Order: sequence, then structure tokens, then C-alpha cells
Amino acid sequence: QYTNSKRPFISKVNGKILFENPPFLPWRIENPIIKSDWNTTNLKGQFLSTSSYNDHVYLNYLLSTIDDDKITINLKPSSFKKGLMRTITVSPYNKTLWFMANSFRNSNSQSIELKSTNKNIKLFSKTTPLEYSELNITEAGAETAYEKININDTFKIFWIKIPPHNEALTFKVINKSQHLINKKKISFCKTVRRNH
Repeated sequence: QYTNSKRPFISKVNGKILFENPPFLPWRIENPIIKSDWNTTNLKGQFLSTSSYNDHVYLNYLLSTIDDDKITINLKPSSFKKGLMRTITVSPYNKTLWFMANSFRNSNSQSIELKSTNKNIKLFSKTTPLEYSELNITEAGAETAYEKININDTFKIFWIKIPPHNEALTFKVINKSQHLINKKKISFCKTVRRNH
């Protein structure tokens, strides 16, 4: 999801939804606060690999611009008792990048927080109407007719502005959910079938 739309995504949703992102490339070069162009053509994403270090899993991606610039993205997901945290490292790039961190329906009560030692990395939000359809494919029904989910709602979309930088920079996106805050303990168990 951090490079491009992963569809079909075979899964069974049986827990609380912490956040959701529309099936579009979440990275931008143009300012998405001014113009919401979902079908961007000047940036492409590619999944490279997974790796592990010190009991953490890392997801590695490559962004390619229309000018053939290459930007590597490293993502470390982790959990804590109040929610989820994503630590994202971006390789040097001489232009501004935008990352769609999350989209929440207006009725969603969750919170998002940005942390970084680089004070020029900023978090913005924009209320945006979204309308699209996608297939809901479960393992049990993967060989049968698919159910289509139609989305037509207003979302608050959170964008992170990443300034031009000569060295790799890192920021953290923290999602806190009220139903998790009220619990003393949380465990995460997820089985995902992906094809890259």
C-alpha cells in the first residue's frame, strides 16, 4: 500500500479498523492540499523486499520519478498498547515529497501524531470526498464471485510534507485508538497473503 494499490488484497476483516487508505498511490510530488489528483503519473512505486533486524520487520520500497530519480523508502511497523506506529526513512531527494499517512471517515474518533527531529517535516489535513469501488476478496470466497464494496463518503486525509533533503531522514506516524487506550493489554495477530 505504500507504493501503489495492492488489489486484490485477500483478507478477512474481523477486528477493529484502526485506519484505512484509499487504493491509490500514497506518495506525491505535487502539493495534494491544493489539488487532489489521485491518478498521478509522475511517480511510480515498487515493492523491493522485507528484512529483519533486532526482532523488527522492515519493508523496503522504491519510488521512481518521471525524471528517473530513485527514492528508497524503509518502513518499520510496530505496535504498542495504545495503537500502531510506523517509522519511515526516506533516502535523499532534492524536491518536496508528500506522503498520505491516513484517511479517516469524518465519524472516526482516532488520532494521528507525527514525530521527527526534523522540524521541517509537517503534518497537514484536508477534508476530501471520495468515491470508488473495490472488490472484497476473502480466502473462503477467493474462487467464487466477489463482493464489490462501494465507497462514497467524506474523509479527513492526513498528508505529511517532506522537504528536500541531502541526507536520509526519518519520521514516525503514530495512530492512537480510543478503544485501545482503554485496554491494559493488546495483541496483534494478522495473517496476510500478498503477491508482489
